[in-house]
Amino acid sequence: MSRPLSPAAQAVLTELTQQEYGLGPADIPREAARMAALGAIALRAAADQVLPANSPLDRATWSPFAGQIRSEVLAIADELQGRANE
Repeated sequence: MSRPLSPAAQAVLTELTQQEYGLGPADIPREAARMAALGAIALRAAADQVLPANSPLDRATWSPFAGQIRSEVLAIADELQGRANE
C-alpha cells in the first residue's frame, strides 16, 4: 500500500484527474499514476521558470521566501513522482 500524499500533493493530483477524467485519483489508479508523473514534470518546470536553480542572480537578492517556496513546490513534485513510480 502506498504512503498517503501530503494535502498539497493530493490537491494537485485530484485537480489533474478531475480536469482530465472527471474522477478522483482513487477511481482511476493507473491514470492517476500517469497524471502524477505529468504533474511532477510541470511543477519542476514551473519552479525553474519562476526561480531557476542556477540563476545568475545572487541568491541574496531573492525574496526571503523565494527559496522556501521553490523547495515546497519541488517537494510536491517529488511526492507526485514517487506516486507515479509505485
